[in-house]
Amino acid sequence: MVKRLILVFHLIFVIKLSAQNTLISGGSIRYEHIENQSYKITATLNRACEGEALIDLPSIDVFSENNHFNLNCTRVAIQNISNYCQTTQPCNIQNNNSNPGIEQHIYEAMIDFSVAPYSIFKNPNNCKVYFSISASKRSDSITNISKGNFYVEAMLNLCLLNENEFNHAATSLFNKNIHQPLNSPFALNYDAFDLINKDSISFE
Repeated sequence: MVKRLILVFHLIFVIKLSAQNTLISGGSIRYEHIENQSYKITATLNRACEGEALIDLPSIDVFSENNHFNLNCTRVAIQNISNYCQTTQPCNIQNNNSNPGIEQHIYEAMIDFSVAPYSIFKNPNNCKVYFSISASKRSDSITNISKGNFYVEAMLNLCLLNENEFNHAATSLFNKNIHQPLNSPFALNYDAFDLINKDSISFE
């Protein structure tokens, strides 16, 4: 059986900035089937370490054309993913104003589509489900993209799955920071694969 899935995949792009507020420089979100109709949602926010701490937990939204809910999430890890020389001690104070670098905050939430109110997404007219995370600390110094909130989403179409079928988001083997001058040509391969379901991947 051929199963079709349109996946809105994440984009991670880092621009080095100097500022005194919290700067979200990138992030991602993906879903993973656990059992039955339960899924784990994993989201990341990449924080510039020269900014303030990322204290408040973001909410992970799950929504369709007709419904919208907020999932409580838990921060499960903070990782230093800086590609600066270690002699400069990047992000030397975790989740606080410190030496320049990039710190990745990882959040998780669970959802069970067999349990109300989330079972409403199994309705044929309501089954294209989006997961998203946003943060309000994108820098106003970036002038070539939308100002304000950082936002990223992934989509799961439950109508394409039979009762005993499940799906996983694609996995990217790419986890690097990019320091790219503006207004210059740039090409990138994200090394994205769907190793479990072998679905095709489309980028938007």
